[in-house]
Amino acid sequence: MTTFKRPDFLHQQLTDLAKQTFPYFKVVISDNDPEGSARAVVEAFNDPRVSYYVNEANLGMVKSFNRSLAKAETPWVVMITDDDPVYPNMLQTLYDLHKKYPGYGMYMGGCDLMAHTPEVARSSRVKVGTNSCLANLAIGTVREYKGREFPYAYFKNDIGCHLLWSCGVVKREVALAIEGMPDFGAPYNTDFGYIVLAGAQQGAVLLNTSLGCQVVHGANYGFTESDYEKFYITPDAWMKWVMDHLPKSQDWSTLYRPLELFTARWVVEYAVSIKKIAKDRQLHKPEFDAVVKRIFKIPYLRKWKIKYWLAIHMPGLFESLIGIKKRIFGS
Repeated sequence: MTTFKRPDFLHQQLTDLAKQTFPYFKVVISDNDPEGSARAVVEAFNDPRVSYYVNEANLGMVKSFNRSLAKAETPWVVMITDDDPVYPNMLQTLYDLHKKYPGYGMYMGGCDLMAHTPEVARSSRVKVGTNSCLANLAIGTVREYKGREFPYAYFKNDIGCHLLWSCGVVKREVALAIEGMPDFGAPYNTDFGYIVLAGAQQGAVLLNTSLGCQVVHGANYGFTESDYEKFYITPDAWMKWVMDHLPKSQDWSTLYRPLELFTARWVVEYAVSIKKIAKDRQLHKPEFDAVVKRIFKIPYLRKWKIKYWLAIHMPGLFESLIGIKKRIFGS
């Protein structure tokens, strides 16, 4: 876990973790505040399972997460934020899943998404409150993927659900082999990259049951980041990182096109979400608009500019077209 000057979030997360029905775990926290502002929160729990380390500087989210990973000693790891709660039965459920389906490098459950306000709900295209992110399958459905299969299923959305890295366990040796969170100079899509690369190593087992919740509260990184140059570099940099860190024993050349389409959709969705937040907050963001203009000049993103324009200026038509596409193609 990594944290930075969010004592209330951290306190609640540690409180929730203490409720896990599977008690054999450790928590490694890297504090990005060099003054150690989270120390009092951790010490108040007086739990020997919790280790706390203060980074020498604010390393940023990615490097701080990887600092925690480097200090982990257990054979399985969970990358967990300080603001996305996991449900009390998560570890026990994943432990049982691992026992029933041995031999994989990653075991994951589904998740819910909680939107705190109408503002963030609109930006995320969900309803206020708890929204299920499960696949349209019976609850409890188990799916097994070989390492070769998983990246294709993920990028083509054959999985049909949102995977939250906090709701899964990965072999520590696998997490270290892929270098933890992708560190390509920006924090965007690093969770996606971690999940895909982990699943590509030794395969994955997915359980269609919610084991935690992603909370969208408006103070999430994506809404507060002001260095939009990081958004600009992400498409090419993250795709290169993913392709470079896939297992070398396989030919992944046919994965590039699905990865490109996945990335293009993410660019549009993220850009639209920021514009919606800016509109709701009556903010003028010329720097962001300039970056968006540049990003849609990237060759494979040019044709996606019209989708972005429709989503911003004609949202009703845009949603209707998406609905028609889903009815015709089923995704």
